[in-house]
Amino acid sequence: MKHCTLALLLFAVCGNALALTAASADHTAEAQAQPALVPWLPGHSYADGARPDARLDKPVRLWRAGISLDQVFAELAEQTDVVLKFYPPDDENQRIRVNMYLNRDDPPSLRDVLAQVMWTTDCGIASEATGNPTAPYRYYLLSTSIAATAGSRLADDWQAAVDAMRADWESRLPP
Repeated sequence: MKHCTLALLLFAVCGNALALTAASADHTAEAQAQPALVPWLPGHSYADGARPDARLDKPVRLWRAGISLDQVFAELAEQTDVVLKFYPPDDENQRIRVNMYLNRDDPPSLRDVLAQVMWTTDCGIASEATGNPTAPYRYYLLSTSIAATAGSRLADDWQAAVDAMRADWESRLPP
């Protein structure tokens, strides 16, 4: 009887292992399609920071009411040559309408505006290296719901699969 139970356990474990391998392959393909994002903090982008980007020092001017964040990013990108995007690409934050009145007498830097956007939207910003020395990074406003890293989502998926495997295994044990 012990050999039969052991065979059932091995079958259950191997069957679930194959399912986990397939799920892992799906996550790998998804990860390859995603940009390689690194969390951005304003202090990291100064000349002596971990990811310097002098373009963020450029002053920006904007004096508009009821403008979508997507339009804000487009206008800021036009003024600074910094690519500003949303992640995921269909994020609802891009449709949020804001009143953007930046100081005309002492225009803030793009870095300062991005820091304020992070604070007011309660979203993180991440950067992606471009390999271009004159435009080293592009920046993404991260959706609040996915501000957790993809790694933590993968860990959650993995834990759910392990829990399901454990529950299946325990249900097959003799009483």
